[in-house]
Amino acid sequence: MDAEKKDIVDYGPLLKGSIWFMTAMSTTFLGLRVFAKLSRHRPLWWDDGFLIASWFALVISVSLLTEGVKYGIGLHYEDMILENMQKTAKFSYAAGFATILGTSWSKTSFGITLLRISNGWVKLFVWFIIISLNLVLSASAIILFVQCRPIQRLFTQMVDVYSGVGDIVLALLPWKIVWNATIFRREKIGALIAMSMGVFSGIMSFVKISSLSNITDISYDG
Repeated sequence: MDAEKKDIVDYGPLLKGSIWFMTAMSTTFLGLRVFAKLSRHRPLWWDDGFLIASWFALVISVSLLTEGVKYGIGLHYEDMILENMQKTAKFSYAAGFATILGTSWSKTSFGITLLRISNGWVKLFVWFIIISLNLVLSASAIILFVQCRPIQRLFTQMVDVYSGVGDIVLALLPWKIVWNATIFRREKIGALIAMSMGVFSGIMSFVKISSLSNITDISYDG
């Protein structure tokens, strides 16, 4: 009797749908931000520039992943075509590099925003976060291509931890800055909610950490 044929599960379509949906969401919010400033005749500043650069990096990343799906990204390791594995690796690493750049620039953008409304030790602390996050993420981008195991795996976990903590700290700092500002209470609450969204990004970093050990196992079927 012939062996039962194994069903091949392809997560490529789900991957493409997810990343382009999130890209569309980010495009909408970035567009609203730029429109709100220009419609009020307010010039774009450095934080806007870094955020726009981050968006371009995001588009490059999802475009690379989308192209990589054609060659097997989304398939289990054992279901990939041998000749395509090198191509999927190139697309994955290139997309990861663009993602790291986008992540670094988006955090830098928010840090610059906080610099404009902070002073004293808070401003110095924000500078420390901006510089340290960029150094850590830059090192992560380099190690992405070096792929020194187990150093690469351990360092990636450390980067995700530091990145997650950085997101949460940057999201909570506005509470000290904005709460004492002389603006209407309704505007103050709205600003705090908007500027605290980074908490969710930090949470996702910790969720990602719990999956890293499984992702690097070629027998993993998650």
